[in-house]
Amino acid sequence: MDCPASKWEMVLPLCLLVNLASSICIVIVNKWLYTHHNFPNITLTALHFVMTWLGLVICAAVGMFKPKPIRILSIVPLALSFCGFVVFTNLSLENNTVGTYQLAKAMTTPCIVLIHTYFYRRKYSIPVQLTLIPITLGVVCNSYYDVRFNILGTVFATAGVLVTSVYQVVTKSPSQCTVCLVLCRCKGRGRLCTVHPHTTVVCVGHSCVRLIIEQYSVILHGFSGLS
Repeated sequence: MDCPASKWEMVLPLCLLVNLASSICIVIVNKWLYTHHNFPNITLTALHFVMTWLGLVICAAVGMFKPKPIRILSIVPLALSFCGFVVFTNLSLENNTVGTYQLAKAMTTPCIVLIHTYFYRRKYSIPVQLTLIPITLGVVCNSYYDVRFNILGTVFATAGVLVTSVYQVVTKSPSQCTVCLVLCRCKGRGRLCTVHPHTTVVCVGHSCVRLIIEQYSVILHGFSGLS
């Protein structure tokens, strides 16, 4: 009889591929809406929140996680950082090319290292620190020589990187609840927005796949710890 871990090892790569494809589709569809339809940024951002919440509700309904009450004050830092990172990354995509938007997000890793170093006193090896140099130089050079380089787009991209880094640090904090529980709570309030069918389908699918990956990763981690 096959070990249960082998089943997850087969499913996880598929989920990762679907997650990658859905992430790419979200970026392309969003940029298409901005460029060809002048879709309102606030409406699109609200749509992302609603669709992610809907995806989490579906996952909870099929038993992938169990919702539970969470104190509002305990999730304020995570809620604010999540809202900020979605808003600023969407503004960055609206005001930059797709290439610059994607490369700017690579600066999240150096920012997380800086936050860990100066606020959490975490030490990183010299080789790890050296790898941050070409990442930073590459992003700076690409952004500066981009055919659509503009100050506003750079400001939004920088703000998006900073807030995303804070969000990543907060979600990894031991004091935080399970991310899917928090997001389900944060996005559980309805918002009025114009729904575009392309974005709706992609966002719901993306939310479900992200949660599947999280759950299977936890299961695999558990099995690896027993071996």
